[in-house]
Amino acid sequence: MAKGNNSKIIEKKQNQIKKLLEWAITNDCTIPDLYHFTYDEKKNSVYCKLSKNTSMNRMKLKISPLKIDEKLMLTNTKALLALESHFDKVALEDLRATNTNALIKIFLCCFKNSLFEENKMMKFMSPYLNILPQDNISSTLFWSNEELDIVKNTDLYRKTNILINEIEAEYLKIKNTLKNVKFSFEDYKWAHYIILSRAFPSVVIEDSDDPNLKLKEGMLWPIVDLLNHSNKVKVQWKTVFDNGKKVQYIHEKLEEDDFNVDEEDEFEIFNNYGETKNTEDLIISYGFGIKDLEEDYLTITSRVANKEYVIMCEQIYGVNFSEYFEDEKNPGNYIVRFKLLPNTFPIYLIKFFAVACRLSSEDFISKRSILEGILHLNSTFNMMLPNYKNKLIASKPINQNIIELLKVYQYNSKKILQSALDTLQQYTNTLIDSKTNNDILSYKSELASDKKFQKILNHYLKCSQYKELKKNEESLFNISLLLFIIYCSKKDFSQVDEIEDNTEENTVFIKQNFNKIYKTYEFTDEDYMEYAPTFTPFIENPCEWLELKLEDFIIADIAVDRLTWEKQTNNEVFFIKQEKYVLN
Repeated sequence: MAKGNNSKIIEKKQNQIKKLLEWAITNDCTIPDLYHFTYDEKKNSVYCKLSKNTSMNRMKLKISPLKIDEKLMLTNTKALLALESHFDKVALEDLRATNTNALIKIFLCCFKNSLFEENKMMKFMSPYLNILPQDNISSTLFWSNEELDIVKNTDLYRKTNILINEIEAEYLKIKNTLKNVKFSFEDYKWAHYIILSRAFPSVVIEDSDDPNLKLKEGMLWPIVDLLNHSNKVKVQWKTVFDNGKKVQYIHEKLEEDDFNVDEEDEFEIFNNYGETKNTEDLIISYGFGIKDLEEDYLTITSRVANKEYVIMCEQIYGVNFSEYFEDEKNPGNYIVRFKLLPNTFPIYLIKFFAVACRLSSEDFISKRSILEGILHLNSTFNMMLPNYKNKLIASKPINQNIIELLKVYQYNSKKILQSALDTLQQYTNTLIDSKTNNDILSYKSELASDKKFQKILNHYLKCSQYKELKKNEESLFNISLLLFIIYCSKKDFSQVDEIEDNTEENTVFIKQNFNKIYKTYEFTDEDYMEYAPTFTPFIENPCEWLELKLEDFIIADIAVDRLTWEKQTNNEVFFIKQEKYVLN
């Protein structure tokens, strides 16, 4: 029974394709014999293949474009002409101005519901409109709540719900404006999907006095919109005049490698929907996904206090945002977005988070702020990763096509995040390699090699081993850091300013930072009251290698924030020179 029904569906679709092509040819279009359109039952869509896959035919594709006469194209201007006899023209024009492509969508809804069957434009366009997909659409716009919940906490989920809410708001406005609307929200959502998945920019054919309208509006391009997408293919669109008529044509520009294919295989003729679309865009707008999509990316979103912060990041620190805009829910605040691409160093993301991690004493990006920014990024990515690694769990059986889409989405997203985490780890290791960097030193290594400082720690803390200090109370380890800074500040470096970089003693920058703070800091009674209870015993218990004052601990506590960074994977602390670091 099922096979019989499938056969009838396939036969019906092939008949619709035949009628569509006949309609196009009757209306002055050129469809070369090279183009063979076939219905794909599994994908519930039409695709175009080379009628006979030979090297000669593949070469002919270069000079045999698909030509479609302008009168077959459905634009918002044509939709207005068709609808103005059924709705108030002023209301329609208002909707067109405020809701992009609303008129084509209203036109599609009316046709779908068999409204205004005598309308000339609808009758004329029916061979094309009849072939538009009506059901079994895999776009997330038509997923059930249970299916969408599988990808909760992902951008696919958020983008889908945002878009559905926007479509619903647009539908309600149309319903209130036109009054006698007799199609449902589900119908309008379907029409929106048709525009998302099939529309071309109307600028291809339409002249308009409004440049914004010209760029925003779309149009439906029969026959051409049956070609499937490929990121790799190069496509040429061109407008020509044939006997005074404007004709649009499209053809695939083949590379030499395209001729070296097995002639027993099908050779599909493709279009290119745009290489800026990621997996989420493809699933939402078209209902398909491509594994290992070369131009794929994940969107990383953050909120900032105001537009001034965005401008500062751009102009002072060279951060490039993918986009930014005011947060509608929190006026004055801004939302910024970045594209995280696979196997690509996320320089602007790192810069952005490094700016956020600057200290109040810094008007520059330092190596420490970069490392802190990377920690925040690692945390963000690791929080996102489980959403794409976990096994697919659904409360109800779901469509196999959706399962396959989810697998592709998870795979691509996980790949991007893992690639970013690996890149950040490699970059972090490069930054903290004290063998190749003279602006950083490992406290663990310094402690292990400096016998004199070990004696100081044993005198005051009764402990001098890094691991033991870490095992004890956290305050004990922190006190050891303060003692190390004071110890470095009291070392006798002769002619420090004249020492060349390549021979500089590796702790000089700690002494320099300590002295810099000391010269400008104004001690208060509150400082003495805060630090005296903890550090007075250190002063009353002198050490022959280190003379201590309460002021030393106050200054060292400020310096430790400016100079230290802790690696989370092994809790190793590094001292880093506080200076501008150029990230290119």
